[in-house]
Amino acid sequence: AGSADGDVALYERLSWEVSSYLGGGHRGPANVVVFSPNGLYAATGGEDACVCVWDVAKQTIISKAVTGPASEKDEHSVSPGTGSTISSIAWHPTGNSLAVADESGRVGVWEEPVPARLPSPTSDLEHLRHEGAARKGKGSKALQAAGASLIDDEAGEDSDEGGDSGGGLGEDGNESEGGSSGGPGHEHEQRGKRAREEEEE
Repeated sequence: AGSADGDVALYERLSWEVSSYLGGGHRGPANVVVFSPNGLYAATGGEDACVCVWDVAKQTIISKAVTGPASEKDEHSVSPGTGSTISSIAWHPTGNSLAVADESGRVGVWEEPVPARLPSPTSDLEHLRHEGAARKGKGSKALQAAGASLIDDEAGEDSDEGGDSGGGLGEDGNESEGGSSGGPGHEHEQRGKRAREEEEE
């Protein structure tokens, strides 16, 4: 809803409570508010002959136009002649353009009111959500891969540290009877073996 001070209040549809404001865009009363087909943007018009296109989520102006000659560097002119109060605005149903009419009866078409760097006013929101999730997923997979690499490296270090504690392969390719640290059981077995050899002699 527009107001006499130029700000636009956005209301919750079911509760009719104000959810946010689009403020500072108009120098006079705002009397027209129209949402883009996908709801990402809103176009507002006022008695200052100005049309503002807003990013609704961020509540910021992304582009601006006037009926009549542009007076500011970042403004677009949508119709010739002197500026007049905006009476109607309509979004193109499948493209990035606005039709703007003023009280003098002039109608102008504003091409590309939404900058190319931003999603189109007709982009499918579900598709945009999938794209965002895919970008996040790529980042997550990269982190998972990095984590797996770290785990493999640690496992390799542990294996190297424990390599001398058991038997191994001798020079002839056969398994050796013990390693460098066979433990008490291994020493007892060696003493018994030597005792049997002495008795046989």
